[in-house]
Amino acid sequence: MASINVSIRMDAELREQAEQVFSQLGMTLNGTINLFLWQCTPICSGQE
Repeated sequence: MASINVSIRMDAELREQAEQVFSQLGMTLNGTINLFLWQCTPICSGQE
């Protein structure tokens, strides 16, 4: 699967706090966003 770069704007403090939370879970912010999108997209989650 090909990957692309996506830019989003978010509050700097929110990003820092989220990275700390996900780091404690052994995850990255990027990986967490990808996981969220996989779960929300019917084609990717097999719910088509």
